Amino acid sequence: SYYLYMKQKIIPENAFIQKGNTLEYYCSSTQQKWSVSDKSIVQISKNGIIKAINEGKSIVSCSKSINTIVNVVEMKDIQIYHNIQNQYQIKPIFSNNIQYSDVKTFEDLSLICESNYPHYGKF
Repeated sequence: SYYLYMKQKIIPENAFIQKGNTLEYYCSSTQQKWSVSDKSIVQISKNGIIKAINEGKSIVSCSKSINTIVNVVEMKDIQIYHNIQNQYQIKPIFSNNIQYSDVKTFEDLSLICESNYPHYGKF
């Protein structure tokens, strides 16, 4: 006889999400009951969709033995870089020194440039 053992898990694991956004979780358990350890940080629906309310950490569970941590971060500032191709790039600065690439979801950023000075020369 052969037995197939599938590790029960919750996805995504150890996620970072920006305050104000939502993120959908998936669980391998057949008897899912979603909950969070701190409802002041995140709220969760019966379908496993969380809403990030405040900055901090909370445990997301889909059963008694399947859980993970979610980290809610807040965008504190942005930096604008001028690169060697004469292009501008926007980099959000998050709380707790979290890197931009670690955050699962984030608000769209746009940049509006205005100038009160007349432009001379070729563009």
